[in-house]
Amino acid sequence: MEVNPTAERAWIDSVGGFSSAEQASSIHGAQARILEMIEHPLTCDDLVYIDGFAFRTGAHDQMCPSAALPCCAYMAFDWSLDSRPCRIRSFLALSDTEPMQDEEAFREQVYTAVKDSIDRGVLVHYGAEEGGLISDYAE
Repeated sequence: MEVNPTAERAWIDSVGGFSSAEQASSIHGAQARILEMIEHPLTCDDLVYIDGFAFRTGAHDQMCPSAALPCCAYMAFDWSLDSRPCRIRSFLALSDTEPMQDEEAFREQVYTAVKDSIDRGVLVHYGAEEGGLISDYAE
């Protein structure tokens, strides 16, 4: 994929989305799209099998709609991260109950990491319960 930089922004061309009809989970789907882009042979199906997500049953006593998500309750996502061929840098925003030490510094780290990844031509995965892809940035 090609990066298109201008003075105001940069973006990666030809980034297709995905739907729940195509992928078992948006988190695994986002990771699979990144792997596809760097021409790695692992697919979304591979990732959901590696994590055990393909075999997981999610239930909740009060019908919580998040019970079947890969990052809710049993973390059915960590093993596929270990199977990826590249280094992963994660940023975790703290909850409302834990104050952040330096929120501005945290934001700057995240913005810089996103910019650097896009500039290298690699999509950025974001999200928790649901996943998505960042394909561009602007000032």
